[in-house]
Amino acid sequence: MTALKKGFTLIELLMVMAIIAVIATFFITYSTGGTKKARDAKRESDIKQYQNSLEIYAAKNNTLYPSRTSGVGVQASVTTCQDLTLTSCPEDPINGSNSNYMYRYQSDGTGNGTVTGTRYVLWAQFEGQTGYWVVCSNGKTGIMASVTVSTGTCPLP
Repeated sequence: MTALKKGFTLIELLMVMAIIAVIATFFITYSTGGTKKARDAKRESDIKQYQNSLEIYAAKNNTLYPSRTSGVGVQASVTTCQDLTLTSCPEDPINGSNSNYMYRYQSDGTGNGTVTGTRYVLWAQFEGQTGYWVVCSNGKTGIMASVTVSTGTCPLP
């Protein structure tokens, strides 16, 4: 009688490895989209936190906001955070590795840092989809393909 050999052949092992490689490639390819969407959701949440902080600030300062008149907006996590005296400042999930991704703030008023603004715009660039998440002091929120802000005027229709 012939004895049965136990184990796998080289061909069987190579086939299993090939199948695992295909599954891993599929998973990695499709999981990056979910990661971008998660970071975009965090951006929306962080901008909402800034909005809430600005409204609390205005309630304490005769409905006025910190004045920041920079044409491209100031980095919210640095300047606005200091103005609002926050102990913990939300930052874009990939800020630092790409300078395009940072939260921006602009308001009207007379001079940077003074408490004379009557309106503001906050925005963040999306990663998983094209455009920017925009929040205005008048309560409007939405997505825009590009953001051009002038003296805190809401760019949303």
